[in-house]
Amino acid sequence: MDTIKYVVAICTLSICAFMFIAPLGSQRACHDPVNVLSGSQATRSEISAFDTSLLDSRHYVKGPATGRFRDNLREEFRYITAWNFAGMTNDFMVYINLIFLAYMSHRIPIIPPFIPASSHIGHNGPVLLFGDVYDLPRLREALNWPILEWSDVKKAKYNDTFDSHNPEMDGVEKEVLGCWGAQQAFDKNNRPTPALTPGFLNLEVVYTPIPFLAKLQPKYPPDTHVSFSGLASILRPVGRAEALAAPSAKNHTSFIAHLKDQFHPPDEQLACFDNMYFVASKDTFEWQEPHGPAWNLVGTEARFNPKLDELASSYLRQVFGKDEIPLYIAVHIRRTDFKNWCKGAAIKDCFAPLSAYGERVKQVQEELRQQYGSTSPRGRVTEVLVSSDEDDLEFWKDVRGLGWKYVDYEAMETVNKHGLWYPSLLDTVIHSRAAGFVGTEKSTMSLVAARRVNDWHGGATRQTWPGQRFALENIKYVVAACTVTICGFIFISPLGSRYAHYDPANVVVPELQATGTEISAFDMSLLDSHRYVKGPATGRFRDNLKEEFQYITAWDYAGMTNDFMININLIFLAHMSHRIPIIPPFIPSSDHIGPNGPVLQFSDVYDLPRLREALKWPILEWSDVKIAGYNEIFDDIDPEMEGVEEEMLGCWGAQQAFNKDNYPTASLTPGFLNLEVGYTPVPYFVKLQPKNPPDTHVSFSGLASILRPVGRAEALAAPSAKNYTSFVPHLKDQSLPPDEQLACFDNLYFVASKDTFEWQERHGPAWNLVGTEARFTPKLDELASSYLRLVFGKEEVPLYIAVHIRRTDFKDACKGGPIEDCLPPLSTYGERVRQVQEELRQQYGSTSPRGNVTEVLVSSDENDPKFWKDVLDLGWKYVNHEAMETVDIHGLW
Repeated sequence: MDTIKYVVAICTLSICAFMFIAPLGSQRACHDPVNVLSGSQATRSEISAFDTSLLDSRHYVKGPATGRFRDNLREEFRYITAWNFAGMTNDFMVYINLIFLAYMSHRIPIIPPFIPASSHIGHNGPVLLFGDVYDLPRLREALNWPILEWSDVKKAKYNDTFDSHNPEMDGVEKEVLGCWGAQQAFDKNNRPTPALTPGFLNLEVVYTPIPFLAKLQPKYPPDTHVSFSGLASILRPVGRAEALAAPSAKNHTSFIAHLKDQFHPPDEQLACFDNMYFVASKDTFEWQEPHGPAWNLVGTEARFNPKLDELASSYLRQVFGKDEIPLYIAVHIRRTDFKNWCKGAAIKDCFAPLSAYGERVKQVQEELRQQYGSTSPRGRVTEVLVSSDEDDLEFWKDVRGLGWKYVDYEAMETVNKHGLWYPSLLDTVIHSRAAGFVGTEKSTMSLVAARRVNDWHGGATRQTWPGQRFALENIKYVVAACTVTICGFIFISPLGSRYAHYDPANVVVPELQATGTEISAFDMSLLDSHRYVKGPATGRFRDNLKEEFQYITAWDYAGMTNDFMININLIFLAHMSHRIPIIPPFIPSSDHIGPNGPVLQFSDVYDLPRLREALKWPILEWSDVKIAGYNEIFDDIDPEMEGVEEEMLGCWGAQQAFNKDNYPTASLTPGFLNLEVGYTPVPYFVKLQPKNPPDTHVSFSGLASILRPVGRAEALAAPSAKNYTSFVPHLKDQSLPPDEQLACFDNLYFVASKDTFEWQERHGPAWNLVGTEARFTPKLDELASSYLRLVFGKEEVPLYIAVHIRRTDFKDACKGGPIEDCLPPLSTYGERVRQVQEELRQQYGSTSPRGNVTEVLVSSDENDPKFWKDVLDLGWKYVNHEAMETVDIHGLW
């Protein structure tokens, strides 16, 4: 009943929130961006000890491009790709999303070329490689991740004029490839997104729809966004098996006539998707949000090819008539293909006039003045440079009349000299070089330009609605979205039931040992902890952290399993934010084993060397960094230790921000480590569900964003940042800004990528990509084996079903009523055991050992002897730790 009340509360609040939904793109306006002092060039620290020669493409293919891609992929690696979508900027966004998903799923991305679109430069342009536009060696180094292009893998007419009929090439074969239909799954006609890339590469593609569980907003059917975590989950063996067992998998199709009704399952070695434009971590159209991880962690590192950058400089020098290019504000006015929205209305009545853009220019100038000061060059930018696809000569005359400049590509014969792509390419680079930017709302070219100006130069940006008709159409869209969403929430499912679309008994799971391909060319010695500290643990952590790296940590929360989940979330966030995690120890809590147990290190329980190798990521423990009483009996007062100093540390309050009393989560770790911590609340934009005030979950992408210079500046400029506090009395009213080198959080338990309590969801990325790799230490594993041999009385431990019955602290929910009326009886667990046995039988077959599991082993914190007698009466077994003197021999844990 309590759960049902909670869900109803969520429904009610969400309906109210959607009735007052803000216009698309305005939800992040929580504070005045004028006051944001942003960083600049570097968006994060490089983990530079990695050997960059290992990023060379030649490590990941067998040789030069071949006529069949399958002949060139190396068997020991797994790869991922996707196709083009509607123009160069959209393609850029697709390819950045692809690299981010590759990063999440531990695969090697293969980036397609840019293919000329009829709606932009026309089909007669050349096919352009990603590396012709972007500095790919720099991007690989910034991400410490191998990135291939299709030109590394398979022969095709790269850099030639695009031919949609794609005449045959010598030695190049047509190949059938099974891909996932990310958009197909939610298209009413079961159509994947058409693309030009497969034909260009001589690929005949068959698409299988992704399952419903990958949808970003399951409660809003019209939206077709899918989640990064959902896609990553279907690239793992368990998730793939579930996806192929879903009813939607039967709706496979192809644009190739003879393959339309044939089933070719999605390729396991080369995962591929029809469209990766509508993909996000938590919000639709996430590239316009400050927390969007694909831009923050990948896109911002994609700088332009030096040759293209220099060409843009030469054009700027000509336009301004100076050898030294002045600071300028770039204005992008998109019109040509937006005219469809006018629906026959006069242009002047449809599009925003130049005066509207002029107003935005003044706003940008004022913000730069406020940000940098009126005496600074950036505080008094007067030059304005316009780009537009408008071909009306009167428009350009009006531009000149305002004293603004533009690049006249026709007069400068840019297409004749450099090719059809170059007016657009040069505009893109010129936008990115600006001190401030004014764009056109709904244009992805403007959107990405604004993000570059913000991130790369600490610039000020604004967007202008194309015109009144656009605004009216958008209002209609938002109203429709509200209406549909309200209906969706009225029929909300009970918590946790949203994925019950097919019978899991029919899922056949393949080999479960490896969850991701190892990118094994990495030098494992680079993961050694000693590389990331100055020496053995010291009395001050600041004396031991190396200046060239950035780190991240968090504190304990309510018991070992919760702490394990926090530590896995911490490692996942470290991976997202490109920092080195420092894992705290397990500290005994009074509500579990009691405060008198020893402090246990993470590596006493989990095989840390194996975890580092599986993730290809350095992981430290606090015992590597600072001296404390590790493996000793916990003393929450922590007597002084020789040579150990108390240190002040500014941390983020992830839970503090949404706690009505403005309190961070209390924890034992800081005191144990002799840290006096001051907390600053995280900003509202990191909230996972902004429209559900009672819920306190925050998003991984939001936290990652505030660990970057721009996001940090925005977070510290937010009004909530003034609500700093501390559990240490003399720091309670002092502002101690969150540390930049060692990012830290009060609590990383309530963190997720898209859904609350995500560890119980199939797509949860922290478990799928990190937690599943955290195996137990060989020593602990062997000790458990010895107990199992004793319990079963056999040298070879039989297959068994484990049953965990938690009771002691759950009795509080009974509120004084009889236990039998509150907690489920053993018979309920017995029914679940039978269901598990039946599922194993269905999955592995009745003749398989796994299909005939009869042994049942119970664990519980129940201390009533009658309970354990009933367990034995069912023919079940248990480990009697009291009789076996486990605590006396091995300790409280």
